[in-house]
Amino acid sequence: MQALIEALTGEWSGNKSLHLGNPDEPDHRCQSHLSAHPVAMGKFIELRYTWNYEQQNHEGLLLLGSKETGEATAAWVDSWHQNSSVMNLQGQRTANKQFTLNGSFSVPGGPDWGWRIELDLGQQKDAELSIKMFNVSPEGEATLGVNMHYQQDPYN
Repeated sequence: MQALIEALTGEWSGNKSLHLGNPDEPDHRCQSHLSAHPVAMGKFIELRYTWNYEQQNHEGLLLLGSKETGEATAAWVDSWHQNSSVMNLQGQRTANKQFTLNGSFSVPGGPDWGWRIELDLGQQKDAELSIKMFNVSPEGEATLGVNMHYQQDPYN
C-alpha cells in the first residue's frame, strides 16, 4: 500500500462524465480536479475531487485503505450523489494498482441498491488515474454512472 500511496500523492487534473442512464440524454462532462494525500500516519490515502453539474460546483471524498492481504476498505461521500450519509465500501486490491470496492444504499420503498467504485492507477501509462462508479441493481446488473480520468500534474 505504501508504494500506491506514494504514486497517488499529489495533484491530478482531468475530466468527469456523469451518466444518468437515459440513452436519449448526453453524458454530462466537466473538468475535474483531484488532490490525493496520505492521512493517519500514511496508513490511508484521501482522494478529494471537484466537479460541476448544471453550473453548480460539487465535491467528493474517498478515504481508502488496504491491508497487505489485498483486502480494501473505503469511506465515500459526494455532494451530489448522496445526502448526508457516508457510504462504507469493502473490496479487494485486484492488482498492485487496481481496486474494486462495493457498497450499498437504501431506496425508499424498495430493496437496497449497490454501488461499485473501481480505481485503476497507471495500468495504461504512469501518472494516469481512472475512477469508475457503477450503480448495481438489486438483481446485480451494473450500469456505469461516473467515469473520471486524471493525469498527474508533474509540478505539484
